[in-house]
Amino acid sequence: MELQVPYPIVTEELYKQYYAELLRFGFRLCNSESQAEDLVQNAFLKLKLAEDKGDGIENIRPWLYRVIYNDFLTQSKRNSKSSSLGPGHGGIEDRNSDPLSDYDREERKRIVREELQHLKYKDRTILLLYGEELSYKEIAEVMEIGQSYVGSYIARARNNLIKRLKENYNEMFE
Repeated sequence: MELQVPYPIVTEELYKQYYAELLRFGFRLCNSESQAEDLVQNAFLKLKLAEDKGDGIENIRPWLYRVIYNDFLTQSKRNSKSSSLGPGHGGIEDRNSDPLSDYDREERKRIVREELQHLKYKDRTILLLYGEELSYKEIAEVMEIGQSYVGSYIARARNNLIKRLKENYNEMFE
C-alpha cells in the first residue's frame, strides 16, 4: 500500500516499511553496505527536512528511490569517473528455465550481478528499479523520464544485459 500524503510524517512505521528495499537498492548501486546505509539514512533525513519545510511529497516511495539514486550519482562523480558499480540484479534471470542445481543457479545470479556492473548507470538503475517491482509510474518518477518511455528503456537495458551475457558467457545464457 503506497502512502500518499501531502506532508509525510517520518515515523518508525514509514522507516520500517521502506528501509529494507531501499537498503537493497542502495547496496546494488554501490556494492558497499556502509555506503548503502548512508544513502538510505540520508534519504530519510532529506524526507524529514522536506517535511519540516512543509514541502509536499505525493509519492514517498519513488521520491526516496530518486534521492538515493541521485545521491549515488553525485558521490560517484565526486569519487571518480571510473567508480566501480556494485553487484546487483533486478530479477532479470529467467524464472521459467529448466531446474538447475543450487550451485548453477547461484553462479548464474553472480554472473548477472557482475555483468550489471558494466551497464550504463541509467540501464542498470532502471533494471534494479524494475526488479524491485516499482510501477512504471514510480520508475518514471525516480528516473525523471516520461512514463511512456519506461517500457522501452527497460527493454533496451535488458537487451544490453543479455548481449553482454551472451558475449561473455554464451554457453550459460543461450
